[in-house]
Amino acid sequence: MKNENGFTLVELLAVIVISMMVLGVGLMASASMGEMWSNTSQNFTDSAQKEQTIDTLSQKFAYAVEMNYTTSDTAQELRLKTGIGRNPYNYVGVQLNHSGKLYLFNVSQAGFYATSPSDLTNLAPVLLADNVQSMGIQYNNADVASGSDYKAGEKLTLSITFLTTHIDVKGQRTTAPQTATMVIKLLKDY
Repeated sequence: MKNENGFTLVELLAVIVISMMVLGVGLMASASMGEMWSNTSQNFTDSAQKEQTIDTLSQKFAYAVEMNYTTSDTAQELRLKTGIGRNPYNYVGVQLNHSGKLYLFNVSQAGFYATSPSDLTNLAPVLLADNVQSMGIQYNNADVASGSDYKAGEKLTLSITFLTTHIDVKGQRTTAPQTATMVIKLLKDY
């Protein structure tokens, strides 16, 4: 009678091969899930930035009584006088620069009537979005010209086109424009 304690070399090799195959499948699944997580988070970030930008602008524009729009070779700027019947009024600016960054900042009363976009260096701007392709203002379905001023009771349409990244199941990244539109009705000041 033989003493058969332990495993044979063939059994040990079979266990090692099976373990390596299971480990390989697990690593591939883990890498695939990491890629999927990265893709999903990029899509979520673009969407959240767009929604947060529109929400912030809606809040700032809710009590606008006067608007000024100006452009240059380097930026487009929308300035709003806000605060019905308040003295002093709040003056807010939204600037889209040539690199696709959209900023929100406070403007002085004198700066509100300036004929060119503000130098944001000393204005402590807040970055709203860094993926903006364009910003357009329309009044009565026509584009607003630079230097235009609008007063209480007028209705304008603001369109902001965001560049959003989409990632397909193969990991291919494509950038597509998505436009968000909001109507600004300038309130009557009393």
